[in-house]
Amino acid sequence: PEADALVTTDSSVVLAILAADCVPVVLYDPVAHVLGCVHSGWRGTVARVSEAAVAAMGALGASPENVIAGIGPAIGAERYQVGAEVASAVEGAFGGEAGTVMRPDGTGRWLLDLPAANRLVLHEAGLPDASVHVTPYVTGDGRFFSDRAVRPCGRLALVARLRTRGE
Repeated sequence: PEADALVTTDSSVVLAILAADCVPVVLYDPVAHVLGCVHSGWRGTVARVSEAAVAAMGALGASPENVIAGIGPAIGAERYQVGAEVASAVEGAFGGEAGTVMRPDGTGRWLLDLPAANRLVLHEAGLPDASVHVTPYVTGDGRFFSDRAVRPCGRLALVARLRTRGE
């Protein structure tokens, strides 16, 4: 079935998500040997799907303080213009912190930084800041597929698998 977060402790299972502007997130607890992959668009971000993935990993023995996160290429904050509906959802989800991930663009719309918002969600889920790594690359600059730049377009795949112990 479709899902925005997948977690496993089984090294025979390969996790994969597809994105074209949404945030791909890989999570790994090297102590508990638990892996997670997340697809987080604006809806998933305000619903805190990355936090839900960390909680699901916890049910498999992971601890947030041990989890290492990698946030992959997503639409850049300077390109992701959103309207009042999304801005309201971000304000509802992040309260006083909304201004750290979203700002007005002077046209009556807002610019949303999805990678920064997911970093904030992961921090609030208990991951140490030093354990959350964000790529400097963005979609929409011609390097990666971007649904906002070209429709239809391809997708970036985040594919991850646990190594078996000793591999």
